[in-house]
Amino acid sequence: MTNKEGLEAMKSQDRNMRVRALRAAFSEANPEDADVILAGLGDSKRRVKEVALKSSKPFLGDRRVVERIAAMVEDETEYHRIRDKALFALGGGFPKVNEAGQMPEPAISALKSLAAVDKYRGAVLGRLVRMGLTPEVEALLHEYVRSGSKDEAVAATRALCGYRLVNWGKAKPADIAAAGAVHAGGVDYWIRRDSTVGAALEKAGIIPSTAGHSGWPWSRGRERSLDDAKE
Repeated sequence: MTNKEGLEAMKSQDRNMRVRALRAAFSEANPEDADVILAGLGDSKRRVKEVALKSSKPFLGDRRVVERIAAMVEDETEYHRIRDKALFALGGGFPKVNEAGQMPEPAISALKSLAAVDKYRGAVLGRLVRMGLTPEVEALLHEYVRSGSKDEAVAATRALCGYRLVNWGKAKPADIAAAGAVHAGGVDYWIRRDSTVGAALEKAGIIPSTAGHSGWPWSRGRERSLDDAKE
């Protein structure tokens, strides 16, 4: 789908057409397709916004896209689920955002700005400790160690010392031991970044990936939105 076709599809009254355009933009990832993503981020339907956020991964180097996502995080009138997903997307919450070893500058700048606001500090840290340990992520984690609360500093230090946080569900004791996991509460565990067990379980889809296989994993376990129920 060309950029022109994608933009035309985003004008369709059919929500499914708009979703297909966003998925095409994600798949082809041409720089000009950022306009399609921007249209999706401003859509009136929550489901379309969700897909736009999940499709924004290749466009986090575009300052317009990042500014729009950051505004969604801060928009008190926005549905809380969208705000949560916006921060997830901004923080590289979908596979391979920062596997190349560098977070796009607009994205890391937006995270820095949000981290400076007390209301978002904890949520930003919650993303950082799950992300790949790039130089930019390390710098932000060091700032949490320097100026954060005791709990923030402990979490940031653990992430800097070879661990990352995963949502592991009902992990087996043998897998926990093999991954060098430390229980963080609920279904969250700290596992060693070099854990082959953790990588294998991510690849199998048993635990959510933050830097693993590519593709469209969000249909797994997705809750239906109110928009889905209506249409």
